[in-house]
Amino acid sequence: MSYLVSVVIATYHRPNLLKRCLEALIGQNINPTLFEIIVVDDGADPETEHVVEEVSNQAVAYQLVSPMVFTGQNDVLQTSEQIEAGTFTSVTGLPRIHYFAAPPGKTGPGAARNEGWKAAQGKIIAFTDDDCLPEPDWLEKGTAKILEGAAGASGKVIVPLPDQPTDSERNMRGLEYSEFVTANCFYRRDVLEETGGFDERFQIAWREDSDLYFSVLERGYRLVQAPDAVVVHPSRKAPWGYSLREQRKNYYSALLYKKHPQAYQSKLQNHAPKAYYMSTLALLSAGIGGIMGNLPVGISSLSLWTGLTLAFTVRRLQGNSRSLRHKLEMLVTSAFIPLLALFWRTVGSIRFRTWFF
Repeated sequence: MSYLVSVVIATYHRPNLLKRCLEALIGQNINPTLFEIIVVDDGADPETEHVVEEVSNQAVAYQLVSPMVFTGQNDVLQTSEQIEAGTFTSVTGLPRIHYFAAPPGKTGPGAARNEGWKAAQGKIIAFTDDDCLPEPDWLEKGTAKILEGAAGASGKVIVPLPDQPTDSERNMRGLEYSEFVTANCFYRRDVLEETGGFDERFQIAWREDSDLYFSVLERGYRLVQAPDAVVVHPSRKAPWGYSLREQRKNYYSALLYKKHPQAYQSKLQNHAPKAYYMSTLALLSAGIGGIMGNLPVGISSLSLWTGLTLAFTVRRLQGNSRSLRHKLEMLVTSAFIPLLALFWRTVGSIRFRTWFF
């Protein structure tokens, strides 16, 4: 059975968030026979499978008038009006929803999304995340850009924040300014086939979508913005000290830089902040001064490190929550973030044989 568009969602042990996302997707305002939803469970979680079954059991079987027809140069799709008028019966109900558990040995969001789009029957593949809420006209607006001839389209992500967000909540707002993130993007299936989809070496949800975006750009395909295709990405409070674990992302940034140095330099930040290097050097100098018994060097270096750490803490607190717990978290993590960031950049540079400093 063919579809105009297949929605692919990778999920990992978040059944409640996934259910909310699926409920938003089945409320799309296009004909439900035009699209399918594919959920790939990276954790093979029984509760997640139950959620998918619970929602999909509401779906009804559809009878096609005739097979999906694709016309035009390079398999450009018919307009949605032509398809709805000439290809399908007029029905009401829900789209088909499919559940796949990621196969053994295949881990990470990139691998899960590859399983999803390869199993999909649509000529257009739409990606969103399990913690997102697509607006009712999301599919309509996003697929319209592909129907007009684009190879890919990047939708708009909205991240609502409380009046006094935490540091992690504010960082999540970066999604609003990013391009072709898997929270909201559309590609022609043949483009994914040519590029191979997501590089499965990206084992966490970081930079695997940028890697695909850069790969498509470098092949000369036309990519566009779809600002009317909106998903809402609600912010969530992260566990205490979460920003320390986030520094591992620098390892995968090194892989992205290795693969696409020019695109990385033009679209993303290449170098770690200079303050990270200054802070790390000051701390090392303080330690060396202490070991060698050079008290003036040790004290001055430690004072410099303390000042840099406090300045970093203050910057992270600007406009954010001022609760005592959050202030303490910002102080402690600000002391370790520069060290961890440079550590993972170094490990990534060595592993992928690139100069990512």
